[in-house]
Amino acid sequence: MTGSTITITFRLPTGGVYDTDSALRALITNYNQQTLGDTPAQVVRTLGDLVSYFNQHFQFYGRKLVLQVYHGQGSLTSEFTDSGQAQANADALTVSRQYHAFADVSALSQPYSQALSTDHVVNIGSPYMSRQYYEQNAPYAYSFFPNCTGLANETAAVAEKQLVGQNVTWGGEGVADGQPRKIAIVAPDNPVYQQCASLISNGLKSSGHPAALNLSYTLDITQISQEASSIEQQIVNDKITTVIWAGDPVTLVFLTGDLDNAHYVPEWLNWGAAFSDEDTISQLEDQTAWATAAGITNNGAPPAYGSSLGYFAAKSIDPSNPPVNDVDVFYEDLYILALGIQLAGPDLTPVNFEKGLFSYPGGEGQYGPWSFNINGTPSWTPQYEFRYEWWDPSAISAEDGDKGTWMSGSTWYTAARVPSGALPVFPNGPQ
Repeated sequence: MTGSTITITFRLPTGGVYDTDSALRALITNYNQQTLGDTPAQVVRTLGDLVSYFNQHFQFYGRKLVLQVYHGQGSLTSEFTDSGQAQANADALTVSRQYHAFADVSALSQPYSQALSTDHVVNIGSPYMSRQYYEQNAPYAYSFFPNCTGLANETAAVAEKQLVGQNVTWGGEGVADGQPRKIAIVAPDNPVYQQCASLISNGLKSSGHPAALNLSYTLDITQISQEASSIEQQIVNDKITTVIWAGDPVTLVFLTGDLDNAHYVPEWLNWGAAFSDEDTISQLEDQTAWATAAGITNNGAPPAYGSSLGYFAAKSIDPSNPPVNDVDVFYEDLYILALGIQLAGPDLTPVNFEKGLFSYPGGEGQYGPWSFNINGTPSWTPQYEFRYEWWDPSAISAEDGDKGTWMSGSTWYTAARVPSGALPVFPNGPQ
């Protein structure tokens, strides 16, 4: 950083996958960049347009953001399955020692975010980490995605007040409505996931209705099929009626397929993490088994491509070229960066950046309710309220125009404001 510039970096990982949705699709299906992804040149152009937009519309006290895009050694698909830490470490060293960057806006995995934090680089994008993770990596790590601690507390409150002690109401094949619920909680054995899943388990215990099963599995791409099969057998053998899903969408593809083949379709309560509340990811699950999925989301209603804040920001700079499909992911991360820099004041340091974000008054817009200071409690992730949602495999998604979309209510709730009674989902039953 100089008196006139603030260097920021964006990593182009190996493998031709640059965003979270594409990384998950690459793990689940035969990913084709020509049909599902954007080229490096398109990504760089859109990033440049957005950086120009924020330079024009935010107060950076005589400085301008300078974007450095580099080709990294790390792979998002590897890092999404708890591997690739050595390569992520090497990339973080490139950012800190070669580019001397103040911030990186492509920290879309835990390994890369952790490495950048260790090297004292502000980083934005780490998906669904726990509150403890952000406390341990302050003042460096931030994310647009909600933290799983908040999601777990919300899920626990919903389960305690609207699930336990009640009968099955939206079961599928092999799980009859009207019988008492028998609940299983499923989460990976990753420490961050377990930190959050334990909040759900402990919440059910404190309500006097502990889960019948607490299942964990290894997040390893070479073992996912076997792990899913084992989970399916335990769900069926123990006659679990209701699964609280606190896991990843890749394992869920195999698990829903196995349950469909077993003609056993439980109720699902999805906790809204690991991109499982996004249409484009849930469309990849087995649609028969996932038709009984309900849950929560901290996201606002996703706009169609061409109607979002990120799209309009990029087009205002470059009217002749279409932004990339994931323009809003880039916009969200750059927006957090720009907010923090403006609110930090002229003396820009990581500590003042954090103080600036914590002073942000918040509001509600396209992305739902936002605040980095929730009733006096600072937060490194801005989303803090939830809506109910339920899956409709036949309805058309506004995100991509394909079949399968999350239907949702319009009322926002917090864990402290969950009403008693049945979950307000599936008004017409599962479709």
